[in-house]
Amino acid sequence: MQGVLEFLKTLGASRIAAMGAFTVALVGFFAFLILRVTAPRMTSLFTDLAFEDSAAVVLVEEKLGVTMTEIIKVERA
Repeated sequence: MQGVLEFLKTLGASRIAAMGAFTVALVGFFAFLILRVTAPRMTSLFTDLAFEDSAAVVLVEEKLGVTMTEIIKVERA
């Protein structure tokens, strides 16, 4: 243990800070990649709808009390 402390003292504060910053950046990068890869693929449910038809879909969703957050929760489940 004494050898490790002596080694860290010889590195200096600036090198240790640089290694810490690099480690945090690397962990952040891999966390970002993992979140992007495991995220579900979302696509449009309805395409090529006329304005009236899309408005009718929105009205039905509003009557049912469906919110966008509920739709996203269902998609991820």
